[in-house]
Amino acid sequence: MTKRNFGFRKLGLGLINLKTLRIQNHLSQNFVIGNKKALLYTMKQYYESNGMNVFDNLPLSFHIAKGIEDSEYARFLSYFYERKKKAKK
Repeated sequence: MTKRNFGFRKLGLGLINLKTLRIQNHLSQNFVIGNKKALLYTMKQYYESNGMNVFDNLPLSFHIAKGIEDSEYARFLSYFYERKKKAKK
């Protein structure tokens, strides 16, 4: 009987060292899936092209590009405080 080495697994043509294997949460050459802002814009275009509201299916998101001076930041704060008020009731 041979001793089994649990640090390595045979995948395809060679052995993979599981201690040094690193897995990333994105697909190479596919910026849209690995970037939240790009994914949001793509999904927004898709839903709007089908006459639907993207936020009926995805969580509400805010893209704040210019910090606290951004009008989107003011929109976020307004939404946040409105939700906070409703939560207290």
